[in-house]
This record gives sequence, C-alpha cells and structure tokens, in this order.
Amino acid sequence: MKEALDEYINENSIKLSKHKKVILDIYAKRFDKGQTAPSYCYGIDGNPSNHNKYFRLEENVFDHVTGAKKGCLYFYYALGHATGNAVVDVRFDEKGDFDGDWQIRGSNSNEGVTGCLKDRYVGVKIKNVNNGVSQDDFVTGFGLEIDKKLKVVSLGTDTGFPWQSNSNCESWYSSGLIHDDVYCKYTKKELNEF
Repeated sequence: MKEALDEYINENSIKLSKHKKVILDIYAKRFDKGQTAPSYCYGIDGNPSNHNKYFRLEENVFDHVTGAKKGCLYFYYALGHATGNAVVDVRFDEKGDFDGDWQIRGSNSNEGVTGCLKDRYVGVKIKNVNNGVSQDDFVTGFGLEIDKKLKVVSLGTDTGFPWQSNSNCESWYSSGLIHDDVYCKYTKKELNEF
C-alpha cells in the first residue's frame, strides 16, 4: 500500500525547480542636492512595467570626485531568480562604444559634476535563460573597485568571491581633475544566503 501511495505522490506532485539568484538589472541614479537616495526602491527607471526591487550599492560615487559636484550618485541593482531576463555582463563606457547587445542604464558620469570630461554610462548585457543560456553565465553580484581595491559589493556576496571585469570597462571618471579610479566588478559565483 505504501509503495502505491509513494508512486501516486511522485506522479501527481508538482515538481519545484530551484533557480539561481542573479542580478536582473543595474542602474546609475543621480540625486539632486537635498534629495534622499533611498536604500531600495521599485522600478527605478520610470518604466511602469518594471516592478523590480532595486537595492542601493552603499557608496556615493561623488565621494571620489575632486571638484564641484551637486547632489550624489549611487548604483542600484535588482536581484531575482534566473527565470527570464538577467545580466550576463556589465561595464562602464561611453555611449558610442556600446553595440546593440548592450543597454545603457541611468545617469552618466558627468551629470552633476564639473570637469569630468567624458560621459561614461553603466551598460548591461541582458540575456534570457529560456534562450539556451546556462544559469552559470548570469551575473550574481555587482561591486565597485576604487583605486584597485574592491570596496563595496552587493547583497549575498563578499570581497573574497572571484570578481572580474569586462576587458573593455573604463573607469567611471575620465582623467581631468583628480578623480579616484572607479571600476565595476561582477561575480558569477552562487550567492550566500542573506
């Protein structure tokens, strides 16, 4: 009788699949003086169909600019499961250097800064897991390397993870005034629980 019950349960139970937690999107957001940069928000890009929860990476990038600046700038990232679209690559670069596979996300490095010289953007390459992309190809964590030291990283990661950067990634701030070198880093290692 028990064998028949086990067989019935096995044949009629819903099979749950576990999907890897990944980065769905990354966005640069500048706030004017007097505005508060929230620690998280929903649908940061103003798109009404974007319901992702975005977490703030805890580093005001304007702290790494010498010169006049107005407000603050933070990077935000959305975490989710690899069931649809997610990030497979990220870099900082000028708008004209991104080809059609890349999406430019948010504010540029010159917004609110005097003397940066080049407009750098954060670009993400997004793929869909249903198009034959392995879950191992998706970015799971995002961080900032400042003057060759990994300074801040996203939830579920730590600085001991294997971090990498796109070979075409530029520093967020171009030379001009004295700025710290700010590069984006990412990992594809499975996240820790948080």
